[in-house]
Amino acid sequence: MSLYCHIQYWIGSLFKTAFRSHLCSLICIFFAQSVYAAAPDGVDHRYQEAIRIAREGKAEQALPILAELAEQFPQTKHYQHDYILVLFWAGKEAEIVEQANRCDINDAPLYVLESVAHAARNQQQFGLAERTFRLMARRDPANLSYRLGLARVLIDQRKLLPAQELLQSLAKQYYQHADFLLVKAYLKETEGDFLAAASLYQTVLQRRPGHKAAIRGLVFAMSRVKAFELAYRNAEQHRQFFSEEEWGRLRWDLAAAWVRWGEIYPSEEEALRFREIDKAIGLIEDNLAYLDRVTLRDSSFWRSRARFDMMVALRDRKRMEDVVELHRILREEQVEIPAYATIAAADAFLYLQQPEQARDLYLRVLEKMPGNHNAGQSLVFAYLEAEQLDAAERLAEQLAKQQPDKIWYKHPKGMGLLYPEGNHQKTEAELATVMIANFTDRLEEAYQKIQNLYQNASFNADIRDVRAHTLYYRGWPRQAREQYIAALNIAPKHLGLRTGLSETLHELREYPQEEANTLSLYALYPEEKNVQRQKRLWDIHNERELQIFSDGGFSTGSAQGSESIVLDSFLYSQPLDYHYRLFSHVRWMTGKFGAGEDTQTGQNLSTRGYYRRYGLGLEYAIPDLLAIGELHYDNFARSTVGFWGSLNYQFDDHWSAAIAFDTRSDEIGLRALSVGRLSPPQAGSTRPTTDGVTAYSVKAMTSYRVHESRRFDLAYQFFDYSDGNVSGVLSATWFERWISGPRYKLATYLNLGSTFHSRMDGNYYHPKNDFGSSLTLDNDLLTYRFYDLSFHQRLAFTIGQYWQKEKMTTANRYHWDPVGSIQYEHRWKARDRYELVYGGIRGYPIYDGNREETWRFYLNLNVRF
Repeated sequence: MSLYCHIQYWIGSLFKTAFRSHLCSLICIFFAQSVYAAAPDGVDHRYQEAIRIAREGKAEQALPILAELAEQFPQTKHYQHDYILVLFWAGKEAEIVEQANRCDINDAPLYVLESVAHAARNQQQFGLAERTFRLMARRDPANLSYRLGLARVLIDQRKLLPAQELLQSLAKQYYQHADFLLVKAYLKETEGDFLAAASLYQTVLQRRPGHKAAIRGLVFAMSRVKAFELAYRNAEQHRQFFSEEEWGRLRWDLAAAWVRWGEIYPSEEEALRFREIDKAIGLIEDNLAYLDRVTLRDSSFWRSRARFDMMVALRDRKRMEDVVELHRILREEQVEIPAYATIAAADAFLYLQQPEQARDLYLRVLEKMPGNHNAGQSLVFAYLEAEQLDAAERLAEQLAKQQPDKIWYKHPKGMGLLYPEGNHQKTEAELATVMIANFTDRLEEAYQKIQNLYQNASFNADIRDVRAHTLYYRGWPRQAREQYIAALNIAPKHLGLRTGLSETLHELREYPQEEANTLSLYALYPEEKNVQRQKRLWDIHNERELQIFSDGGFSTGSAQGSESIVLDSFLYSQPLDYHYRLFSHVRWMTGKFGAGEDTQTGQNLSTRGYYRRYGLGLEYAIPDLLAIGELHYDNFARSTVGFWGSLNYQFDDHWSAAIAFDTRSDEIGLRALSVGRLSPPQAGSTRPTTDGVTAYSVKAMTSYRVHESRRFDLAYQFFDYSDGNVSGVLSATWFERWISGPRYKLATYLNLGSTFHSRMDGNYYHPKNDFGSSLTLDNDLLTYRFYDLSFHQRLAFTIGQYWQKEKMTTANRYHWDPVGSIQYEHRWKARDRYELVYGGIRGYPIYDGNREETWRFYLNLNVRF
């Protein structure tokens, strides 16, 4: 009876119904009787011994005996059948399939058929499994497990229609049965409807809480629909149902989901926008620690994947130094970094102002994935920041051409119906071409491009942002502000619009509004580069400012001084109550002039003049108006106190007007101030004494600025000298930039000017009337630039004609005389805080018909501190 008991034990473990014990007993009794009836003489003992060994859990020892018996006595079929059964106990499913294919199993007992069916399915021998389940279902049509097994095998083979028909035939009777629902969920998974599968698994769990297969199915179905957090939370409650490999995958998937969620779906509350990214970083760190606690089959794969996800998360968290460091470690370990992590590293290098490294990484990604739009767009800006301007423009235009205007989608409720949507990647690429044109000072081209985009999609916030920037660069800040405000009504949290608005408010001197906007941005987005720069500009604006202007030179004549030096400096306080700045002013001039003839020797005498001005003033800057006033003390041939003031009013983006006056002007020249009048020699001296003159001046000017490349100025200045002389200066200027590019710019200045004086006496140069015209060719070459450090060289050629009606002391008339100059200049700018300009001018002026040759050298410095 040992075989009988063993078969009862096996069948009892297989069946789990209320009548299991009774059914097993009947089957085993019948089987045992047939066994002993068919057993050959002298073999029973070996057979019984093999069965006993197998029952004791030593299937490996029993198998050789059973295999030998099945081979020697093929006519005794139960040897073959029990051999298959013990193979099943030993988990040797491949051998079961082999034995089933070698013998006829059509008359095998059901318990043997079940072993064959399950082994064949597990070995993916679906044809054998299907035949076996069909045979079992024909023998026992009432057995639900056989028909469900057949349905599973049909689904395995993607014979979905027969599987659906079979399940429909069972649905009416078994629609609430847990095993039926599990197979139906498997069908839905195979069809790709994982949400429906998850719903079926949940139904099973409502009826049978804790059901292992349902819990596992639910977790994996939710993973397939990207509900990684729900999958993880459900698995966490039933950790024992999942292997270390499965548990690790769930943790890794959840971390990746949090990374994507934080990148694509930021929180509506800006202060919480990094919540998901911070959670992802924490989970990735836990995952790396998890690898140190457990042994997975391919721990290096999981470790690398975690570090790749960490690079992306750190990039999104703006921890760019950490991204670069992790990238360095991976490269040193010679780990092959996938494209998405390489892009994260490239973004970090670009953020840290290392555009060459970023460029090379983007190119590496595009070599592997030529159609990667994100890498292509980012490469455009890497080229731009690396000053490879031509490459940036070519790539941007190429990306724009590659993208279709619209993307067509199938309507979810229509059969074959298509509907179009705008292609945001096309818009993004076209906007990049506009931004490049702006950056390279081709503003007219940029304006035309953005106008075309704006007309086609006027409610697009990104287009409005770039359009507002373009208006600002063209010198139209009021139009830019209107554009920003209108766009922010559409997209109130658009970062580019808000930072651009701060820049425009600063230009318009709306300082309280600028401060509120800038500080709120910095409080919310301190990691954003544009916000950081705007905050830095605001901080610089609130610092002290030092301006120094120095000029010196010599001349072959003495009309304006044969040797001269000018030092002029302004020290401004920090802004007071937004709109006020106090300043101190020191000006010092010296020059050497002719002072007439010695009355005894007849030799020309020379004298050196000095001028000093010490001033205290106040600047008042509000929208549209800039007012400056200075009380100054002047020390030269005499000492005086004066007041200088100016008003400049901006009517709109084009028209402006200004007026300035000075009760003691120093614009009349050092010669007039120092040796304006000659007095008779004092007793005991042959040298005449000097008594400088003063002058009251008023200047009015109006300007019309068409755009960044064209401007017209008209000015008139009036002087009332203390020696009775009255003069006026009328001037007009037309500025035009003809060539505007990223490196080289060519502009012209056409200047016309005329002066008149009411009297001719006095020892300073003031002809009765003169007129001059000149044309300046201004060449500007950007020689070096790296972010906010730039170096320009400037070369200007001026040619003109000068006409003077009378000499200072005679009535002789003069014709037109050519005049000109050559100017060479260097200009350095750094961090929006420092500016240094120095250069020299070689000039060829005409005074009273006499040509002079002059050298002038200058050095100007502007510092914020």
